[in-house]
Amino acid sequence: DKKLSDHFSLNEFKCSCTYEDCTFTKVDTDLIAMLESIRTFTREFFQSEFPINISSGYRCEKHNADTPGAAKDSQHLHGKAADIIIPNKLHHMISMLVGDRGGVGFYEDRLHIDVRGSRARWGKEQSHLEA
Repeated sequence: DKKLSDHFSLNEFKCSCTYEDCTFTKVDTDLIAMLESIRTFTREFFQSEFPINISSGYRCEKHNADTPGAAKDSQHLHGKAADIIIPNKLHHMISMLVGDRGGVGFYEDRLHIDVRGSRARWGKEQSHLEA
């Protein structure tokens, strides 16, 4: 399992499909840097180590096509996106941290983060005051 940074490894970003011809994983270095900055932010916010769990990283074309609601040219296809599990009360703050550098998708059970290079937001944005 190749380490990509102090806190993230390649296995965390592998496509979760079962297609035999899916053997490649892309992960953009800007995505890893963004996730490390989010991890630093959450550590400071909670005053303790706070892991970020990746629920979806890279997706092959077949898996992306099988994913309900996925964009045809999803950032996951390019290794520029990750869906992370993090408390809802942090969603708004993380959106501000991402700023104009990328996309943030708000979901009930996860937060999509990408490094597309421009601002994009979708889903029901959670207030930082909500639990």
